Amino acid sequence: KLVALCAATLMACQAVPHQERPTPLRASQNSGGAAERSARQDPATTADEAFHNWAYSLPAETNLPPMTGTITMRMSGDLARMSGGELDPAHLPVGANTDFAMDLVAHLDIESWRRMRARFDVKMKLGLLEAQSAEPIEMSVLLVADGEMLWLEPDWSKAWFLDQLRGQATGFERLVFNLKSDTLCELMEVVSSTMEGEAAEWYRASIECASNPAALARMLADQVDCESFSRKGNRVLVELSMDLRKMLPPETLNLSEDSAEWNGVLRYRSEFDAVTGAVFFTAYEFNLPEAGMNMSLLQEMQPAASAFPAEHFRYKLPEGRQAFPLDLFMKPVMTSIQMESGNKPPSKADSDLPF
Repeated sequence: KLVALCAATLMACQAVPHQERPTPLRASQNSGGAAERSARQDPATTADEAFHNWAYSLPAETNLPPMTGTITMRMSGDLARMSGGELDPAHLPVGANTDFAMDLVAHLDIESWRRMRARFDVKMKLGLLEAQSAEPIEMSVLLVADGEMLWLEPDWSKAWFLDQLRGQATGFERLVFNLKSDTLCELMEVVSSTMEGEAAEWYRASIECASNPAALARMLADQVDCESFSRKGNRVLVELSMDLRKMLPPETLNLSEDSAEWNGVLRYRSEFDAVTGAVFFTAYEFNLPEAGMNMSLLQEMQPAASAFPAEHFRYKLPEGRQAFPLDLFMKPVMTSIQMESGNKPPSKADSDLPF
């Protein structure tokens, strides 16, 4: 449920102009801006109509333009409430609890989904581990996609349990993980083949929106409410409100619709590239007290000033590190999933997921 909720908000919540640096909107706030809307928007066209007309004027398929920037995300809450009762606090060790908090900062250079370089810095406090240490977990991950292979290089140097890892003499702290891009695509196909109904439709739409910015713009135009629309040069600025109960399969939300604490609406602002539909800026705060979760996100991307040099997306294994090929384990896992679901292994000729 947490993964689905985060995926929806990350996929559908995207951007306001970086020139203006707007204050993120809270889910319980009204977006306002009536004076600004009246000054910028054609009075003969509603914001919803203007957004819809722009989204459907885009080509059927577009590609992400080369871009660079940062994404900052903060989450906190109660794992017991988020799990819907599956995690019982009464069974935890003495000194542990179900609180959690996470700060994540990502620095990204993207040429395409197959060629990118990103660094993720994570600081996480887990009540489940407080019986061992009250210190937060700090780590970084370098991700490099070179077009054929995905490399993940963890940096455990700030983790409080680093000495414990070294003491186990497994060499885990020295591992760098790699996975073929084709294997990742195949895994996504396998997962797709196990889904049915609304969940399958939502999954496939999510993948299409990630790989085709124009599809995301059209999906938003069809399923969210546009409260403000304006255009500045090659940028489209909107204020949107999204009902998560309509965006997510029902089974992903463990919330009562009549709860006073849950109105199901996320309000945010976005800035799109008017030509491709790609999102360059997002800022929002979203509070779900009943679900035990608070989340905020700030995305600040901009077109790359010049073409990335080819070596920027090449990975070189550092001295003292050891490559660990995840393909060796993913293939049996995918076969097992196919056998359990009763489906045949996917054929590249039959693939209909866009990558």
